[in-house]
Amino acid sequence: MKKRFLFIPIVAVLLVSLMTVPVPVLVVWADTTVQFPPGTTMNPISQINGKIAFNTSREGWYTIYVMNPDGSVPSRLANSGHAADPYWSPDGTRIACSISIGGGTDMEIYVMNADGSGQTMLTNNKAEDWDPAWSPDGTKIVFNSKRDGNMQIYMMNADGSGQTRLTNNKAEDLDARWSPDGTKIAFYSNRDGNGEVYIMNTDGSGQINLTNNKNDDGNPSWCPDGTKIAFYSNRDGNYEIYVMNPEGSGLSRITNNDDRDENPAWSPDGTKIAFTSGRDGNLEIYVMNADGSEQTNLTNNPYADLYPNWGISPVSTPTTTPTITPTIATNPTLISTPATVTALVSKSHVLAITLSVIGVIVVVGGFLWFILIWRRRQNKADKTS
Repeated sequence: MKKRFLFIPIVAVLLVSLMTVPVPVLVVWADTTVQFPPGTTMNPISQINGKIAFNTSREGWYTIYVMNPDGSVPSRLANSGHAADPYWSPDGTRIACSISIGGGTDMEIYVMNADGSGQTMLTNNKAEDWDPAWSPDGTKIVFNSKRDGNMQIYMMNADGSGQTRLTNNKAEDLDARWSPDGTKIAFYSNRDGNGEVYIMNTDGSGQINLTNNKNDDGNPSWCPDGTKIAFYSNRDGNYEIYVMNPEGSGLSRITNNDDRDENPAWSPDGTKIAFTSGRDGNLEIYVMNADGSEQTNLTNNPYADLYPNWGISPVSTPTTTPTITPTIATNPTLISTPATVTALVSKSHVLAITLSVIGVIVVVGGFLWFILIWRRRQNKADKTS
């Protein structure tokens, strides 16, 4: 009778030894079904370089095209009237621009989808409204207007409501660009007798001259991290691209040729700058590294291409946490979801986990059974004694 029960502790020891073998502890989410709550919106991932929008005369008049960051696949967007001044929304899904439906000088501010559809007029008056620029949060647009007699800077909500004048002087103020943190606006002004780059608060207060020299400076463009402003200047004899710190210090020239370079536009990741250059006999869109190296012609055609604006790639992530439904996978799978669930699952892992669970059940059950039999034998022995 004693021999019959000897196998129980032996099996228990073997199973416990098996369970001490290192086995990956995993949450198995393979073949996961992800369900987002109704009404979930998608927020773009920032700092991914998307398409470049620009003006071109290749249709016989100025209109808006977009192209890939390497200049490939140029395609026309605006299909009515004279269109200019494209500026991407912060999420890369829309473009603000200036359009004259009749082809005249009465430009108005429009927004359209990234493919050119859904053109919507935001301003509507007899004066020129042009050169829009989105706020970093996408809720506001600044633009130029002559509605009060001379070119000044105005601001409105992204739907065209709440149009408000920000600058007010007898000279021209234009080329307004928001700082990435949304607290400042850089702009061009010739109030001092020549073009200068100014900065002001978003309500128009605190206007300060950043460049302050006797030559012409303009076209300010903020680096995405807010640490630099690119602009054009003819302070060295012809128009070239410069960068400076936001308070006007740290001036550095990054282009140097015998023709005009202007209209700088940073890439969303801050590593490159697109710009306009006439160095090849006509205006073309170029791109260079942020330090001015590796300058490359992107458009390279006999027509005028100018005013580039670089958007982000609208790759989306959810704004809310999804519902995750896990199942066991039959093939190795690496899953990464917006809910930050990452698991590595394979047949061997599933088998190891299954054996471990069975082992626990067998050991515990065997131990309890052994105790039960042992107590019965003890009770029997007590009675016989």
